[in-house]
Amino acid sequence: EFYRPRTGDELLEPVDLNALCRDALVMTRPRWRNIPQERGVVITTHLELADDLPPLMGLPNEIRQALVNLILNAADAMPDGGTLTLRTCRVERGGRAWSVVEVSDVGVGMDEETRRRAIEPFFTTKGEHGSGLGLSVVYGIVQRHEGFMEIDSQLGKGTTVRLWFPSSMVEVSVSEVGEVPSLRLLVIDDEPSVREAVAILLRRDGHIVTTAPNGEQGLELFQSAWQQGQPFEVVVTDLGMPRMDGLTVARIIKTNVPQTFVILLSGWGFQLSEGEMQQWVDAVVTKPATYQQLRRALSQVWQSRKPA
Repeated sequence: EFYRPRTGDELLEPVDLNALCRDALVMTRPRWRNIPQERGVVITTHLELADDLPPLMGLPNEIRQALVNLILNAADAMPDGGTLTLRTCRVERGGRAWSVVEVSDVGVGMDEETRRRAIEPFFTTKGEHGSGLGLSVVYGIVQRHEGFMEIDSQLGKGTTVRLWFPSSMVEVSVSEVGEVPSLRLLVIDDEPSVREAVAILLRRDGHIVTTAPNGEQGLELFQSAWQQGQPFEVVVTDLGMPRMDGLTVARIIKTNVPQTFVILLSGWGFQLSEGEMQQWVDAVVTKPATYQQLRRALSQVWQSRKPA
């Protein structure tokens, strides 16, 4: 289980690494705050979260579990209290962007042999109170996300565990997808992480992107922009949304402003008839959307436009 490869049944989705750091802190609060305080020990937490992390596709539950394990280890390493720090940053390395998250403590630290053996299953320095599985699980999770883990530690000075996750963005050449100018785009999706990840991918190519959390607000933004003379040239909308689904959004937009391109995001597998497809939707992208898929879909709809 620790080292198993990724299976085809696991559906990757956009990951908000900063949000997972906050979640993990909340989930582990009894271990780093409540229980130590009963002994008169104070552990403070510090967040340093970057706002320019590259898009990351993965399994949020697994990454959250990795962070929980690291936070619990850090708390255990500070029996007399101290500061626990979670830090995220963007790093360019090996020709690609990486999302990096660090969990640091100022606790007992590790000697070189302990640091070297830390990821071995069942190896522990906690005696009967430890299973020796925490870092093994973390290592397996990072490996399945095609990343890697670093451990920096000194006896008496603390430990930093650093997880590297590769960006989901893969460079796609202009010759491969066709050149597309900067466009005004509206992205509609009720899942915040998906909505923002798609927006980040599109903005990377210089597009002006506005987002909406549901179909109703999306249509309000669309109409307002049209009335102000700054219409959206492309609308990217999720298919499955409460109250108003993406196909309804597409039908209303196409009825009122037929020249608008509509790209539909679907995580269910597209099962609309060809007639509906041609009438209301210009392209379909299967969720989770990748950088390549979005670029190709935009190129497809843009190249299909009729000459003025």
